[in-house]
Amino acid sequence: IPCLTQAHDVVFMTSYTVSSEDLANGGSRLYSTGLSGEQQLTYMARDLYNSGDLEGKKIGVVRPDLVPDADIVQRGLVDVLEDELGLDVVRVDTIGCGGSNSCTDGVIPSVQGMIADGVEVLLPTLNVLSLPVYLQEMVTQGVQPGDIAIYNSDYAAQSGDLISGKVVEFGGEAAGRLYDGTTIISAAASGSYRLPDFEPQPFAEMCNREYQENGNPDVPYRADEEATATRYGAVAGVCSAVRMIARAIEAAGPNPSREDLAASMEGLGAVDQYSRVPGSFGEGKHTAPNSLYTVKYHFPCPDEESAEPSCVIVEGEGRDQPVEPIRR
Repeated sequence: IPCLTQAHDVVFMTSYTVSSEDLANGGSRLYSTGLSGEQQLTYMARDLYNSGDLEGKKIGVVRPDLVPDADIVQRGLVDVLEDELGLDVVRVDTIGCGGSNSCTDGVIPSVQGMIADGVEVLLPTLNVLSLPVYLQEMVTQGVQPGDIAIYNSDYAAQSGDLISGKVVEFGGEAAGRLYDGTTIISAAASGSYRLPDFEPQPFAEMCNREYQENGNPDVPYRADEEATATRYGAVAGVCSAVRMIARAIEAAGPNPSREDLAASMEGLGAVDQYSRVPGSFGEGKHTAPNSLYTVKYHFPCPDEESAEPSCVIVEGEGRDQPVEPIRR
């Protein structure tokens, strides 16, 4: 990202999690359809603070030693919890990854320390391979469901079925039972298709209809079917990105410069996304989501038609992102 947006002044839009540092240094050239890593963690912390879920609790944070994850978690979560919100963070553990994506070095002493320090709330920022290992170790050391409240976010893509489902697949049913009931603060209404009153969005329906009518796939993707819901959403996500780029190019006019393209991206305003509430870009706002949702992890999945052992389901409606905490 720095090579594109800083060294070569390229206007770049991505669905990947970017850092707030790259956003700041990219000027008006970097845009993301999701929140930055720091935003994901900071908004989670503020939202839980505003709801009172963290008040008076001993908090533990687990992070990987990967670059830039360790720094993002420090800036976006630990510093916010301690310095901005004044909460009691009794333990911050960094798990070694040995340069790989599987982080296991130090898991045993970390869990031992969380228990010894009386941690009541755990905020894990581990990836798809590492979170199941950590939960499995908690089970091994005797932590029971309900002993420690667990909260998560979009960070490391832990807010969707595909990644969160690996808790049981890689960690076993005991890890699933421990993680059951975890509250996930997300910028998307994950699992909304499992709700009885679910209705597909017209924009997402249009995207999938166009995809189908132009030869792909042989069997239509449906938003309300578990087997195809993820693919349905992926089509809508790519469709959304292409639409934003097309709108920006059109708005920039004939033979646009890079500065023209950057200005038109920043001036798009409301943009279509595969979520209940449209996102937006604007001056100083280069991450599209506008809302937060409460999503719950369930094991077993309460959807009787589900073929998966676990699932995530949104609860309630979206709310504004907590740009500032509610002062008590």
